[in-house]
Amino acid sequence: MYLAIILLVTGIINLVIKNNKLAVIAIIIGIMFITVTTETLGIGVCKKETMACIQTALWLKGCGVAAIIAGLVQLFTKPE
Repeated sequence: MYLAIILLVTGIINLVIKNNKLAVIAIIIGIMFITVTTETLGIGVCKKETMACIQTALWLKGCGVAAIIAGLVQLFTKPE
């Protein structure tokens, strides 16, 4: 939850300031979203595919990929 709050605040600051340097934070948080779902690097959100928590892991991975893509797009676009 803390990562999501940091990502939200960073996104709002990026919209207001339009600074490409803060896009790296979004990329790092996206990577952290993905790694938190793995058992080797993170906490392993869900251990069994029959449990409902598998949806949480799927959402975390999807949001991580979206954050990485958004950060990369912002990083490589020129501010106006």
